[in-house]
Amino acid sequence: MSKKWFHPTNIGNMKRQYMAEQKRANEEKREQDLREQHAREQEFYSNKQLMGDEKARLGLSFMYNPPAGMAKQ
Repeated sequence: MSKKWFHPTNIGNMKRQYMAEQKRANEEKREQDLREQHAREQEFYSNKQLMGDEKARLGLSFMYNPPAGMAKQ
């Protein structure tokens, strides 16, 4: 029975299960690393805001300002 393709003790099935578990563990580790990186970035920006950095406090408002070389009309 263990030679059947659907049996859990089949070597191929055990290998596929192991590979799937490793892939899932790697994905979870990657997601956790991304969460930690995002938290560090957010802490960095909040510290810059608290220290009085004008650009950090304004956030994305620089996108709405005209470029430096463009004359105001």
